[in-house]
Amino acid sequence: TNTLYYILDVLDASIIQSKMIMFDYMQYDDNGKLVPLSEKIYACPDSLYLENETYYLTASEGNSKDIVTYRVDRMRNVVLTDVSYEKGGRRFTLINVGS
Repeated sequence: TNTLYYILDVLDASIIQSKMIMFDYMQYDDNGKLVPLSEKIYACPDSLYLENETYYLTASEGNSKDIVTYRVDRMRNVVLTDVSYEKGGRRFTLINVGS
């Protein structure tokens, strides 16, 4: 896992450099334990914002143009890749990735 400050640094670098990231996204299971939601996620970060003391990342996954919002505190094993992406041309769609 990574610390929040490390993750924010990686996300900031990704946005500035237009580089994709990969990470595990966590959710709570029926026993209240944080577990990975699915396979590793590959995303193109768009922006970071802070709301109610929680950081959020808006990003598109892979080749999709849909924007998804992730809670940064639920991201683990965040890695900045060497894969560049082109900004712009995305559409905003409300997608719930787990509360």
